[in-house]
Amino acid sequence: MLMHRISASLAASLALFGPSTGLLGQTQVIPAAYSAAEAASSASAPWNTLAAPTRVQYCYDSSYFTAAGITGPVMLTGMRFRANAAAATSTWTGGVFSNAQIDLSTCAQNFAAITPTFDLNHGADRTNVLAGSVTVQPGSGAGAGLPSSWYITIPFDAPFLYDPTLGDLMTEYRVSGWGGGTSFSFDHDFVAATVQGSRLLSNVSTTNATGTVAQGHAPVVEFTYAAVSGLFPSFTATPIRGASPLLVQFTDRTVTSSPSGVLAWQWDFDNDGNVDSTLQNPSFAYGCGTHSVRLTVIDGLHPTGTLLRSGLVVTDEIIPGFTFAVTAPGVVQFTDTTTPAATAWNWDFDGDAIIDSTAQNPVHVYGGAGPIPTVTLSASRLCGPSVSVSKPVYTSLSLDIPANATLGSLGSSPFGAGYWFNFTVTEPMGITMKGMVISAGGNTTGTMNVYVSNLGWTGRTASSADWVLNQTGAATKVGTFFYSEFTQPKHYGPGTYGMYVHLLGGLPVSAPLVASYGNADITVNPGAVQVGATPFAGGTLTLRMHSGAFLYTKGSFDGIASSGWTGSGCPGSLGVSAATPVGNPVVGQSYSINFNNCPANVGLVAWGLSRTTSGLGALPVDLTGLGYTGCNLRVSTDIDIQFVFTGSTTLTWGVAIPNDPFFIGIPFYNQVLMFEPGFNAGGGVMSDATSSLMGN
Repeated sequence: MLMHRISASLAASLALFGPSTGLLGQTQVIPAAYSAAEAASSASAPWNTLAAPTRVQYCYDSSYFTAAGITGPVMLTGMRFRANAAAATSTWTGGVFSNAQIDLSTCAQNFAAITPTFDLNHGADRTNVLAGSVTVQPGSGAGAGLPSSWYITIPFDAPFLYDPTLGDLMTEYRVSGWGGGTSFSFDHDFVAATVQGSRLLSNVSTTNATGTVAQGHAPVVEFTYAAVSGLFPSFTATPIRGASPLLVQFTDRTVTSSPSGVLAWQWDFDNDGNVDSTLQNPSFAYGCGTHSVRLTVIDGLHPTGTLLRSGLVVTDEIIPGFTFAVTAPGVVQFTDTTTPAATAWNWDFDGDAIIDSTAQNPVHVYGGAGPIPTVTLSASRLCGPSVSVSKPVYTSLSLDIPANATLGSLGSSPFGAGYWFNFTVTEPMGITMKGMVISAGGNTTGTMNVYVSNLGWTGRTASSADWVLNQTGAATKVGTFFYSEFTQPKHYGPGTYGMYVHLLGGLPVSAPLVASYGNADITVNPGAVQVGATPFAGGTLTLRMHSGAFLYTKGSFDGIASSGWTGSGCPGSLGVSAATPVGNPVVGQSYSINFNNCPANVGLVAWGLSRTTSGLGALPVDLTGLGYTGCNLRVSTDIDIQFVFTGSTTLTWGVAIPNDPFFIGIPFYNQVLMFEPGFNAGGGVMSDATSSLMGN
């Protein structure tokens, strides 16, 4: 972590501003538009997270300062936060955060390009302006839509020299140790597409190295500042991170009120007490390690100024990363993507804290069905520290969703998230869905339910009438994603399905829509997200999409047998006849399907190789013209048509699957015409249709 030590001349000059409150001087509200008006939103991190230790950065575009008339270097000496607008009946008792660290710097990049790694977003002038406690004053709202009181006042222990012409302002807060009753959210401008600010947030710990980036965030803050009078050493350095040998260019940014300007510079690049350069803007090549830099300047009018930036240059510090690809059933190829390039690797493939490989790009073979494994790579470069990254790894085929979901939705407990889209299987033999990964907030665990329809999702979000609950599974949250492996993999034949995924316990985290995405097996047309704990009874549909992945397999990949729903029937006097496969169509074994709600104890079973084409033309075929009102034939009859009788209202159709590997990976489809004389002109109704993939 970079530290900025204030020089003796700087401290002496600050004493001119007044007593230890440090808040004498001019003030400016940022964004200035909210000096006397309420902003568009509110935020909790860090002053209303209470028990949750928080590390959060907010980066303000420099234009907020220049537009307010701050067009050159100033000393920032304090800040205040304003409670969010609330009814007069809204109150908070206040309290103290006993552990608060605030760092300011000129952001290392534009606010819109901050990274998920906290330290990489700070510039070389990173300054710790507070190390201590922060008090939240008690208060109450001033009325709906009216600005509330400034309830948090923070005088800086050390000032920060900020020049908006050199870049955006980075503010970082590491806050924990709440002692008190209640706090309150603070005033905050938020519009993802237009607000000139960004946020990086972690609610895991105050030392977490990474967080989640989101655009469009700008807390309403009143800064106290003073004009520069005296000699204030300052400099920038670039790059300050990278692989050794690292050539760093230093640029003097010293500010002085002396008419003659700075007369001399003394650079100590490794803080060993020896002057390494007297140039104004030198460069220096660093080897492996962490290095502190000291600049001493003289202007002939003021006392000599010295600035020490401890730990400024860090070489061979890595950002670990890896990708993976499933090359065969259970076989995963891992590829190291660490930057800069690592020189040592330790892989844990199953989350048991035991090193399984030290290769750079290993291959691992996983066993049979089981939970999604969490893989950890710990990597290092030369003398640099070992840094770890962990993520769940899919051991089946996957369609990764090309979206970076960052916008979270609000809701009340019990949480629920809904995702609507059309799902097209293009693999001729179909696919078998095994699980899903979906971006969401909310609880740490949940239940994922997948509903399917033959009619697409548009216009069918308010009723379950056209939907079938096809798959379900427990879901576990890791980061901003819920991972679920369904209790029963289901086969989806080629064609288009409406799909509604309801995640009980989650809240949508979404991204802007794309028209479609897919691979050789699947194409998805995203639709909308929705908040609501009860399926088909959610709130407003928002035309956005989730990120994550579909986890699946297919017969040509692993040869595993599966079965599933492939189309809706039409109701008779007993309702729609639902189909329940008994097991899966394994070669060399018997296989059967139960169809319930058989009113006349007899049915005509259609058995074919397609759910898209038939001898009658494209499927489905509307049978209304034959007297079967509202019914559709959804499967071909090119294998057989069989009468099946039953002594109850459940009809069972069965077949012996040949013990021949030729049949592995071939699907077939079934549907039953349930006879019911007098119910309609045709005297019958159609059952739900099933798909069955023969295999091992």
